[in-house]
Amino acid sequence: MSAGRTVLTMVVVLGAGVGSWVMVVSRQQDPKTVTMNLPESNPARLAESRRRNIMAMQALKYTVESSDNTAGGPSGSVK
Repeated sequence: MSAGRTVLTMVVVLGAGVGSWVMVVSRQQDPKTVTMNLPESNPARLAESRRRNIMAMQALKYTVESSDNTAGGPSGSVK
């Protein structure tokens, strides 16, 4: 009886694993569809994203080159 119970437990666990794998595989989307739905596929959004990245890089460059406390904390510049 113990061997039958062990086999039944193994079958249930294996079935649950296979069932989980099937659910994950069935929910995956086609890579082409995913790429088409990215925000950067829209030219206007791509331009906006590039402008935002340029502004962020300019702010970082200013922060690195200046000795000001750009965080604006009450303690002033840390030296």
